[in-house]
Amino acid sequence: MFSIQDKPYNDHGAFCSRPTPNDTVASMRIGSVIGAIIGGMLAGMVPASVLKFALEVTLNISAF
Repeated sequence: MFSIQDKPYNDHGAFCSRPTPNDTVASMRIGSVIGAIIGGMLAGMVPASVLKFALEVTLNISAF
């Protein structure tokens, strides 16, 4: 449901659905699987606080 304020954006097609870029989704999927495997392997060997910090750093780097 769009409000009156959204009408100019809707008129310009800002809310139309766009196809998903498959290459981006594929790379995100591969990175998630690799990260889950590495995190699962390290879970028993490394303290949780270190894993949380590593995840924090990784997410901050990937955000830029």
